[in-house]
Amino acid sequence: MITCPNCKNTLPDWATTCQFCQTNVQNVPRPRGAGPTDPDDVRPHGGKLPDKTIWSIYYSICALWILTGAANIWDAFRTGSSSGPNFIGYLFLAFGVFQALIGIGLFLRVEAIRGLVNVVSFLLILRGLFSLANSLLLMMALGAWGLILVVMSLVMIIVGGATMWILSETMGHAPNT
Repeated sequence: MITCPNCKNTLPDWATTCQFCQTNVQNVPRPRGAGPTDPDDVRPHGGKLPDKTIWSIYYSICALWILTGAANIWDAFRTGSSSGPNFIGYLFLAFGVFQALIGIGLFLRVEAIRGLVNVVSFLLILRGLFSLANSLLLMMALGAWGLILVVMSLVMIIVGGATMWILSETMGHAPNT
C-alpha cells in the first residue's frame, strides 16, 4: 500500500491517482515485492504463483481426469470375458467414459463441468477424511499395510483440495499464450 502525499490516505500499490483528492501518485515510491502493479493481475484469492505455473497445474489435472477415464475404459475390457465386458466391466466402461468426458470438458473450460468437478472434489475430500479415520483404526490391526491406507487417504484429500484450489485460481482468467 502507498500513501497519498497530499491527503495522506492509503491507496493500493497499483494506483496512479489518488481516489480521494485526484493527486497524481505515479512518482510515489512503491514497497519492494509488493506484488502485482496492475489490478487485472490479482487472482480471486490473492495467489502468488505465475500464470504459466497455474495453467500447467490446471492442464495436468485435465490430463489426470482423461487418463483415469482411459484406465477405467481399459479395465472394462480387461475384466470382461472373451465375449466382451461383464456387468462390472460395463460399470468401469461407463465410469471411464464419464471421467474422460469430464477431463475434456475441463480442458475446454466448460463452466458447468468445472462446477461439477468442484462438487466431486469436495466429495473426494470427504471420502478421504472418512477413509483416513478408518485407515488409522486399521493401522492398529494391519501395521504397515494400514500406513499405506493412511497415505492413500491423504493423497485423496490433497488431490481434492488441489483441484478445488486450481479451479478457483483459474476462474475468470484466460491462459496467457
